[in-house]
Amino acid sequence: MPPKVSRPRVTGGHLNTKLLEAAFDIQYYRERTGSWKDIKMGPALGILRENLEPVLVAFRTKLDPNVRLFRYQRDSLLNDIYRELVDGIQKKNTGTGYYSVIADMLRSTEEEERWIFMWLAPTILKNVARRGGGPPPPRINYAASAAGPSTSPSQGPGFENRRTALTIHDLIHATTEPDPDPENVTHPSNP
Repeated sequence: MPPKVSRPRVTGGHLNTKLLEAAFDIQYYRERTGSWKDIKMGPALGILRENLEPVLVAFRTKLDPNVRLFRYQRDSLLNDIYRELVDGIQKKNTGTGYYSVIADMLRSTEEEERWIFMWLAPTILKNVARRGGGPPPPRINYAASAAGPSTSPSQGPGFENRRTALTIHDLIHATTEPDPDPENVTHPSNP
């Protein structure tokens, strides 16, 4: 059983990856993660978010819209959401690697109101609402886009509908379309 990890006390700011890494910087997790060098906190939180988001989306219609703070939703609903998250993580847990550490992180925070879950869930719900309830944007594989004809991430996969900055060359040449008939071209010195 992993040891209890208390929520970091934050004054004048918010929890972040550094504070979480410091909270979980105890012997048990140092051994499991190679002192957070082999298994890193940032990707672990990303995986946890990716697994929590579809659970929250599935339960979103059951959330009471009159209750502004997630932690004040019905206890039975919060328990159902948490149980669904833990079940999903356990199904992917092979006993080693990120899913194993994430499962332990969740267990380590259960005694103190499942604080890591309660910290992530409201942020995820806000992001889902901001996107209009749709799926998250596609993940960009910068390595794959660099291997193609373009090395610019703004032209890689997933950016087809985004605006890109114009170069000076684009601005100069985008003002007029070349006339396919060279005879119609006039030059200032030859009107």
